[in-house]
Amino acid sequence: MALSSIGKAFSPNPRIEKDELMDYLHWVKQALGLIFGIIVGSAKYTGFPVIVIFAIALSAVSLFYAWKIIGTEEIEAWDIVSEAFGPGFFSFILAWILGYTFL
Repeated sequence: MALSSIGKAFSPNPRIEKDELMDYLHWVKQALGLIFGIIVGSAKYTGFPVIVIFAIALSAVSLFYAWKIIGTEEIEAWDIVSEAFGPGFFSFILAWILGYTFL
């Protein structure tokens, strides 16, 4: 994603195409996974509730991003939640383990 796209990713644009929104969601979820994983790992939290809280938070933030920040409502909620959930979850798990181990 180019630097010019970063400004566009956070500006309200109801005419954004679905593919472009999904690209933005992919990178937003990656960043959230890394940030949340480092925070949770450095706080030494463990267990399944952390994973559930992350999944709920990631879904809520991605819906908020798509509907409130970008301003699109024509894309189904399941598409927004499921897009790039796996890579975001992997980033979270990796950052959580590394944060717990080294911080």
